[in-house]
Amino acid sequence: MQIYSLAGSENWERINIRLKQLKQVDARLTQNSNFAKLNKAPLEASIQSLEQAVNAKDAQATMQSTNEMVAKVLDLAEQANPSSLVDTMRLGYYARKLEMAAIAQNSDEVSTSAKAIQQTWESKKSQLPEGTGSPEVEQVDHW
Repeated sequence: MQIYSLAGSENWERINIRLKQLKQVDARLTQNSNFAKLNKAPLEASIQSLEQAVNAKDAQATMQSTNEMVAKVLDLAEQANPSSLVDTMRLGYYARKLEMAAIAQNSDEVSTSAKAIQQTWESKKSQLPEGTGSPEVEQVDHW
């Protein structure tokens, strides 16, 4: 997620370093038996899109491409090893998508992202054991 944060400050030198590291990690994914059998084409396409945005030095496109790439990674991670961590990270993805839509004043995307956050939260909340409610959980329920 550093690329997303760095894009806001347009620190292209550091972004290029992180992109190179990301591509190295991606290359190692095929060596992992959990990921080797999965379809990585959507992830590869999103990394390529990110690289194009970085090469164009387009901060908004870099942020959007980074966030979309995170969604592809989450999809792969969920297929390889479903866990609640993926749902938690997906909430972050939707929150960033909501933020970008708000900045772009795209009310349709704001609404879509807000609904996705609510749906993800509802599916996660139902998996919490009884009696784990907290003031924070109650507050999220009423936003």
